[in-house]
Amino acid sequence: MDISAIIPCYNGEEFLREAVDSINNQTYLPQEIIIVNDGSTDKSKEIIEILKASSRIPIRNINQANHGVSAARNVGIATAKCDWVAFLDVDDIWLPEMLERKVKFAETHKIQSGLICCNYYVDSINAASKKHNGSRYAKIAHDRLMSSKEFQSIFLKENFIGTATVMMFSRLEALLVGGFDSFLKHSEEFDFMLRLTCNSNVAVLSESLALKRHHGENLSNDKELYFYSHYFSCKRNMMYKDKYSRILFSPEIKKLLQSDLEKFATGYCNQLFEKKRLTGLKAYLFHFSDMKTIKGISFHLQGLLKKIVRTITFDKLKK
Repeated sequence: MDISAIIPCYNGEEFLREAVDSINNQTYLPQEIIIVNDGSTDKSKEIIEILKASSRIPIRNINQANHGVSAARNVGIATAKCDWVAFLDVDDIWLPEMLERKVKFAETHKIQSGLICCNYYVDSINAASKKHNGSRYAKIAHDRLMSSKEFQSIFLKENFIGTATVMMFSRLEALLVGGFDSFLKHSEEFDFMLRLTCNSNVAVLSESLALKRHHGENLSNDKELYFYSHYFSCKRNMMYKDKYSRILFSPEIKKLLQSDLEKFATGYCNQLFEKKRLTGLKAYLFHFSDMKTIKGISFHLQGLLKKIVRTITFDKLKK
């Protein structure tokens, strides 16, 4: 299998060398490394030039103005020369057998295209930090080939994939669904996988083959952005019509999308309320129009009533 390894990089001077080293140390080497320098203002550009001279794998670099990680990933996909693409976020690392394990799985199951992911460590490499620990949904998905519908039905109940660093997929299939949404500031992987897996079989390896690291620059702690991005992705993806789009969700998956939409809309309203009560209450009222199920209406109404009680109680105590 021919694989292009892609690293989107924005101000990654602290992590670049280790990321590239983790690719060079693979037991199954990719054919190329593409580093998309997304308008870095640190020494990333200079470090990339040094790495190009020392890497055992050819490195191609693309320098562009800052447009965000999704735009950088899309540029990498568009310029990749190989049939398969594997992402490595600049602040993460691959363990040595990342690609070999995926290639062996693909060869064993005669996979010509699709999406292959894996388990991974979070912040430190030890048994307790494996991402899929305690996830019954991940265990259902482990170490087998799943159809689009089966994977989506599990994935919408829990996003145990979590990061682009564990993804290896068919370049052509990614192009057919339009790549990553460069307008989203959060949850781009969630949105991309929903669309990609409409047309792709999926495998999730149980072995932890990467390390994802959190630090001060991560956006993952912005809960308001998290809830809104997921809400927006679910709502937009539900709007695709079979007659007009290559992205087709089955009726069963659309029901799960609706359930997630309602959950994330209520979560978003809650986050707004915690910042500014009146804004949050208005959002609760506005998003009632998104509630289509009895469970969603009930949950949203309970949330609104609790916020009203809190507001009244707070005002009385203040007086």
